Amino acid sequence: MGPVIDFHSHIWDDPKQVHSIIEQMDRVGVDQVCLSSLTAHYPTEEQITRSNQQVARCIEWYPKRVLGFCYLNPRHGNFSLAELKKAKEEWGMVGIKLWVSCLCTDEAVKPILQKAAEYKMPVLVHTFLKQTGNLPFESKPEDVAQVAVDNPDVAFVMAHLGGDWERGCKTVQHLENVWVDTSGSIAQLGMVEKAVKTLGSNRVLFGSDAPVDLAFSYAKVQGSMLTEDEKEAVFEKNALRLLFQR
Repeated sequence: MGPVIDFHSHIWDDPKQVHSIIEQMDRVGVDQVCLSSLTAHYPTEEQITRSNQQVARCIEWYPKRVLGFCYLNPRHGNFSLAELKKAKEEWGMVGIKLWVSCLCTDEAVKPILQKAAEYKMPVLVHTFLKQTGNLPFESKPEDVAQVAVDNPDVAFVMAHLGGDWERGCKTVQHLENVWVDTSGSIAQLGMVEKAVKTLGSNRVLFGSDAPVDLAFSYAKVQGSMLTEDEKEAVFEKNALRLLFQR
C-alpha cells in the first residue's frame, strides 16, 4: 500500500491533541492528515481565531504531516474573509472547513465560496442526516447538492458520506464538483464499495473524523472489496488531486 492521506480530522480546542493523532497515524500507516480545530458549533470571532491559530501551531510542529483546514463561521462576514486570507497566505492552509454555524446554502456562505474558487481550496462541509433530528443549520446531502449546482467552480467534500450514506451518494451522484469522505463512526458492510460504484473511485476520499479511532476508519477502506487501484485512489490520489492539482 502506498501513501495515505486522512482528508478529515480535527482537534477539539486543544492543539496538543495532534500528538495523539500523529501517534495513531504512525501506528496505522497514515502519512498526512487534513486538520481543523473545532471550538464550538456556533463560534464567535475569538473562537474562530483561536481554532485557526491552533492548527497553525500543529503545522509548525508537524510541517510534513499536517495539512491545515481553515475553520470559519460565515455569519461573521468580512472577518471570516480576513481569517481565510490569513490562513491561506500566512499559514499555508489548503482547505476550508464548514461545520454547523449555518446551512451551506445560506447567503452568508457565498463570499467564502467565491474565495474558495479563487484560492482553489476545497470546501469540506459537515453533512449529516439524523433519524433523531439535525442540529440547527446542520447541512443535509440535499443542501450540498444545491450549493454545488450554484457554485460549479468550487470543489465540495460532503463529509461522512452524508450520514445516510446511500441517500447521500445518490443525491450528489450527478455533480462532478462534489466528493465524499468515509469519515465517522458509520460502518456498514458494502458501504465503501457502494460509494465507489455510485460516484466512481475518483470522488471518494479516506477520512477518519479523528479523534475517532483511526484504525477503525482505516479498516473500512483497507478491508473493503475495492481493487488495489481503487484503494490507492481513495487513500491518496484523490486527495492529492483535490488539494494540489485541480
